[in-house]
Amino acid sequence: MTWVGRPFRPPPILVDGDFLYSLVGRKASLTLLLNCHTLYDMKTNVLTIRLDKDLDNLLTKASRQSGKNRSEVAREALRRQLRISQFEALRRKIMPFAEARGYLTDEDVFAEVS
Repeated sequence: MTWVGRPFRPPPILVDGDFLYSLVGRKASLTLLLNCHTLYDMKTNVLTIRLDKDLDNLLTKASRQSGKNRSEVAREALRRQLRISQFEALRRKIMPFAEARGYLTDEDVFAEVS
């Protein structure tokens, strides 16, 4: 494909720090694009946090083991922790109502619904 006398090259796409030319070129580039988990159309905000050495090592290890980049692992961990906090807050809110009906433990609830 040519464009004004020059070979056509699509604009580069940034994939995990490497510029690749999409849909044109080497097979390896296409393979990398297909395996990429980054969402380019996702509207994002940037959060900068400080990590101590141990937490940084844990994040790096989890990233390597999962095959995801550090940002994806951190986003998933943050999302999971925020959901747990939300669940615990709701649980504290409804506990007085559950206790008033005789549900004092998780086992009480499980026995009722099983």
